[in-house]
Amino acid sequence: MLPLPDYEHFQYHFSPPQLPDELAAWAKLRECERRFATYTWAESNNDISNPQYRVLLNDALSGFLMTIEAVFQFLKYDSFSKTKDMEKWLAEQPEYDVLLRGLRTLRHFEAHVESKSAAGHITVVMGGPTIRRWSLQALDPKDLKRLRYTPLTVDLLPEWNHLVGQQRNVVLFKQALEKLEVLLNRAKDLKRDPGLGTPA
Repeated sequence: MLPLPDYEHFQYHFSPPQLPDELAAWAKLRECERRFATYTWAESNNDISNPQYRVLLNDALSGFLMTIEAVFQFLKYDSFSKTKDMEKWLAEQPEYDVLLRGLRTLRHFEAHVESKSAAGHITVVMGGPTIRRWSLQALDPKDLKRLRYTPLTVDLLPEWNHLVGQQRNVVLFKQALEKLEVLLNRAKDLKRDPGLGTPA
């Protein structure tokens, strides 16, 4: 089994060297990055053809999803007076796309309905390499109806299902962290210029 990441001397890539006092969500983003490292570690220790630590993998996935949502909740507390104000602001941001909406939706399943565990796929390409990857769950309209609130809308389901059907989890999670970094940097300016949003 590969060793755990060195959390005590962790190298962060998606947050400033010194966390700003005015936006507590940065600390949650750092936690999210550690969760990403934990998930990557768990995935690397699970052979898709014979996963020996499947519970560990799914727990790491659940932890990452929960912390993604925590970043948004801290952002709301930092910069907005109401949830609807944050959601309106997010809807105007290009980074708040099908990926972040889908991850938040999976988190709502994890918290309120059922677990959406990682799915293993092995693809044999004629004359090429065998592709092994862990992916997120595809969703359909019936799934969304089971939730009281879903950031992912029915019209976005084809794009979501194509995305998770093509990309490895670790690639998507890294992209999500990059998008969250951009959103937090932009939200930082809400405190300086109230005209950019609805400050707390």
